[in-house]
Amino acid sequence: QAHHMLDEPLHLNSAPMLRAVQEFHRSRIDAAIAQMTAEEVVDGATIWKLYNHGFVVRTASHTWAHDVYEGPGEMAMSNAQIDAILGQVDALFCSHWHADHTSSRVIRRALELGVPVLVAQPPDWDYVSQMKREIGFDDDGTPPPGLTIVAPGSGGEIAGLEYHAYPGHQGDLTNNVYFVEADGMTTMQTGDQSNDDDFAAWID
Repeated sequence: QAHHMLDEPLHLNSAPMLRAVQEFHRSRIDAAIAQMTAEEVVDGATIWKLYNHGFVVRTASHTWAHDVYEGPGEMAMSNAQIDAILGQVDALFCSHWHADHTSSRVIRRALELGVPVLVAQPPDWDYVSQMKREIGFDDDGTPPPGLTIVAPGSGGEIAGLEYHAYPGHQGDLTNNVYFVEADGMTTMQTGDQSNDDDFAAWID
């Protein structure tokens, strides 16, 4: 009942400004971090759902993350929380260049900590250009060490993880749908996949 009562304030545009919402968000992130720190997976996988479309996945010998976003404004995760999450993972996959999925703050810190980051091809948009500067791209578009731009339809291996990026879209925006295999488990994170034309192109 308490969780259902949160529905109304969480649907307000001002929800991130409410101290109760801020504290709730951070307390749930702390709980997830505590579980990640203690969890040992022998078989199968454990998946933690974070803010928005962020996930951390752990199998017997690998841990990876998708679309980790700190949250808006005063509700955002602390630097310590971001570090604690990134300290658990072998790699970070980002589906598309909306800032609630590809966070320049999280990516910059991941690279500082030596966590490899895989991103979709960036669109030629002003705010994305600003994000790229914040992340550490060169003026000629060269990504910083540790960051890989993944073309849709391609795949490879990173940190012992086999991956394939299906060529998804949110509207016309490239949205890599990552298919990741580790320890006999396969996961797929869809990002904001929402283009019906992709059903005929590759989903079926």
